[in-house]
Amino acid sequence: MKKILFLALGLSFLISCSKNGNSESFHQDNAVVHYYSGYPEMTFLITPHGIFAAPELNKVGYNQNDCLFASFTIDYDNQPERAKYIAISQVQCIKIEKTNIVMLNADSDSISYKIDDLSESVIETLAFAGSIPCMNNNLYIGFNQSDAKFQNYDYQLVYSDTFLDEIPILYVCAKKSTLSSATPHGDYKYQAFDITQFLNKFPEKEGKFSFYLKYKKGVSGIKNVYESLSQNAITLINFKIIDD
Repeated sequence: MKKILFLALGLSFLISCSKNGNSESFHQDNAVVHYYSGYPEMTFLITPHGIFAAPELNKVGYNQNDCLFASFTIDYDNQPERAKYIAISQVQCIKIEKTNIVMLNADSDSISYKIDDLSESVIETLAFAGSIPCMNNNLYIGFNQSDAKFQNYDYQLVYSDTFLDEIPILYVCAKKSTLSSATPHGDYKYQAFDITQFLNKFPEKEGKFSFYLKYKKGVSGIKNVYESLSQNAITLINFKIIDD
């Protein structure tokens, strides 16, 4: 089985809770699909809680690196004999749509116009669900917009080639659409972004990387106004497989 690196992500979207004593636990969180060459018929899920075998998903047809929102149970007292993995059961999954990050590399004037083009819609009240975890270079964001009940949005994550305090800025851009690329779940819509290109440009230090996250808050005259998700940079640890 592949050697893997378990890195803490901080808070997950939903808090895990235990039940039935210490031998069994229930989790709801983001996950990434992975297949090992040594177990070609077995589907594994990379999660903030570890990497687990999910036999119930073996014939579902998920592809490598698919992003999911999953609920599952770990029963430590009922595991396959002599197996080198921990299996999970009662697995329920929602596939989360994923797009690639847009990398803008141009002079500052051109960049501002390009971001404005991508930020078609004003996001007057945008809330984010819990933390923003990253697994195997997939960045998960949960969106909540007050007008999303009446209008779908396509979200795009954009690297702007601009910095604040020597830390890069990423923009969440939204365009109205007839079919949203985000996945509904409860009050929020989730979307994943493959940020491999971003991480290649800014190599991680001890698995960590930081950025500011902004979105289009409104328009002042003819100029777009962008709001920060927080005044502090978001520092993430990328939970990923490091070798074979």
